[in-house]
Amino acid sequence: MAVASSSVTTAILPRGRTTHSKFNIPLDASTAKIYQISKQSSTAKLIVMATLILWDEALMAKRETIEAFDLLLKDIMD
Repeated sequence: MAVASSSVTTAILPRGRTTHSKFNIPLDASTAKIYQISKQSSTAKLIVMATLILWDEALMAKRETIEAFDLLLKDIMD
């Protein structure tokens, strides 16, 4: 699964999307520590089935965004 922090990079990636649109990440991650994805949603099922999540430009993302995404993965993957 290919995602990127900016929409410019997603144009280069095959089937690429921004992390915000793919994982329903709020643009201001400091206000919400947990993203709104239920374990039964199609996005959660896609994350569970994924062998690899390639996040291009992850270093450009805010620390709060990466930490909240880590919590999301821990929640979905139990």
